[in-house]
Amino acid sequence: MLSDADTSYSRKIELEVDEGIEGGIRCSRFAVVINDLIVENFWVDPSGVNLSRAEAVLEHIHQERSE
Repeated sequence: MLSDADTSYSRKIELEVDEGIEGGIRCSRFAVVINDLIVENFWVDPSGVNLSRAEAVLEHIHQERSE
């Protein structure tokens, strides 16, 4: 997990979202699988938590490793 309080990382990877006056500038929801410093999978979840929720990520990893 990483914190991006000032959204500097989110801006660099172009995943910042302006939530307006109520939310301000925030990071889009995403999940990343990193293995030995190599990004193996990267999901951006524009509609909520369908792709980036822990259960979905773990299911994807399990499917990949069982193939």
